[in-house]
Amino acid sequence: MLDPTPDEIGDWGNSVIQLMAEYLGGLRDHKVYRHISSRDIRDSLDPALPTKGIDFDALLKVFRENIIPFSRQNAHPR
Repeated sequence: MLDPTPDEIGDWGNSVIQLMAEYLGGLRDHKVYRHISSRDIRDSLDPALPTKGIDFDALLKVFRENIIPFSRQNAHPR
């Protein structure tokens, strides 16, 4: 969507803040360092570039399911 309304932008921002709060709230439960290769991280993502855009909720789902789980926890408190 190239022309979001102010309410949509606010909803997107709230969704991102909620995701950040969940991530940071559970950070101590994660290992300090995940033994995962860059190749494994790349393989978890679809290598093909999309021909059509996706909506914000779908994009946030990709981030939640394919980026965060493979994070190397650089922000970990330990």
